[in-house]
Amino acid sequence: MVKKIVILLSFSMISFLWAQSTGVSDPYDTTGGAFIGDKKSGSSEENLQSIRDERKEVLLYGIESEVREVIGLIGDENDESYNEELIMILGETENPVLASDIYALLARFEDAGAEEIALAELSPILDDFRFQEKRALSAITYLGDIKSDKAVDLLYDLAKKDEPGLTGRVVYNIGKIANPSRAEELMDLYDEYQGDSSNDIAMNIITAWGEMKYAPATETLLEIIDDSSASTTEREYAAVALGKLGDLVALDPLISLYNDEGDDSMVRAFAISGIMYFEDPRVEDLLLQALKRDSYWKIRVTACEGLARMKSERAIDILDFKLRRDSENNVKKAAAKALGEYGNGRAGDILVEYFKNESNGAELRLVVFKVLMDKQISGTVPAFEEVMALHWDKKDTQLEFLKRCCQIASTTEWSALSTLYRRMLAHVDNYIQIYGIRGIRVNGLNSLYGEVKDLDQDGVNGLVRREAKSLE
Repeated sequence: MVKKIVILLSFSMISFLWAQSTGVSDPYDTTGGAFIGDKKSGSSEENLQSIRDERKEVLLYGIESEVREVIGLIGDENDESYNEELIMILGETENPVLASDIYALLARFEDAGAEEIALAELSPILDDFRFQEKRALSAITYLGDIKSDKAVDLLYDLAKKDEPGLTGRVVYNIGKIANPSRAEELMDLYDEYQGDSSNDIAMNIITAWGEMKYAPATETLLEIIDDSSASTTEREYAAVALGKLGDLVALDPLISLYNDEGDDSMVRAFAISGIMYFEDPRVEDLLLQALKRDSYWKIRVTACEGLARMKSERAIDILDFKLRRDSENNVKKAAAKALGEYGNGRAGDILVEYFKNESNGAELRLVVFKVLMDKQISGTVPAFEEVMALHWDKKDTQLEFLKRCCQIASTTEWSALSTLYRRMLAHVDNYIQIYGIRGIRVNGLNSLYGEVKDLDQDGVNGLVRREAKSLE
């Protein structure tokens, strides 16, 4: 009897922790699935408010901690319909943490609606006005993420301003915008900060050169990787920048760096990160050998990325093996993502079969499923149907796997999933019903709205009813 109680408590704790988990920063990190996070179930018609209406009220009138909680939920659901409210809050709030959350979410949604706010926040710094560093850093990152052409001159001017707390971030985001109009000014800045390990300014300048493909930096970058007395970090960043610049004069030095660094695995890993950008027959051979044989897992991860980038047909069987058998989980995930880059065909079939195989670990199957959804691989929908049928009447941990699959599907824009969203509405589990509603909303499947509204009736779980009302 005691043993039975312990088991029941364990399952209850697993369910509780799963339901409480929030933000998932890595789209391929499936260790936590976001759910509702709303506090009230709305048992009476008078209190039965749409979840979306309630969230908008919180955004408009709630205290900062409540607003941040809603922002987290919006991010989990990839729901861009609140952006107008978020931009309004950004223009009002003095809280740098809240502003940072909003900038980050708008950047993720690639919404440039806060561009003027960010520019207005940063411009006074040039005139020595006081500023909140966290908020300024968030605004700089946002402008880089949306690739704001309007911000280019402002950011170059800020880079020359004596604000070490901002300079590294400014330069990095100049690189993201990839506008080299004043890139020569970064040369003097690099000379000033070269070898200074107390900040990231030199490394970010090197990164910017690579991102904007600033050819005049090639000679300087080659000198850096050839100088064994130089900062290890600068040599690593220089290797990647040389790859992005793409000048073939750098290929042999990078191959030598990879082959000659011996036990310095990190330098070798960055060297291969630069090598993978070159279109040369030697590169494919080197990456294939690195993926098969190199003992350092980060090098195998980079090899996965490089081979997928060039769509190497010779790599598919190796990627299949690494997905199934590599000793390092990060390499397995990288192999899954790499196979997804090939799209439909043999690589896609490998992923579909891996997802369907119940003997594979749940965590990696969910990573594979996310790849299949993101790349809309042929065979994914019938595979999901099979998994759904197998887990439909299960309980506890086996049902949790289906919930996690449904959560991934609920944020995927793919109309081919319409029949599966409809089926989710009929499940006895309220989580799965809600994920079905969200998938229907994300994909704008108007033909299913009537079936969703049928859930807004007495006897249906309050959270499900409130979610159903969100389509109105």
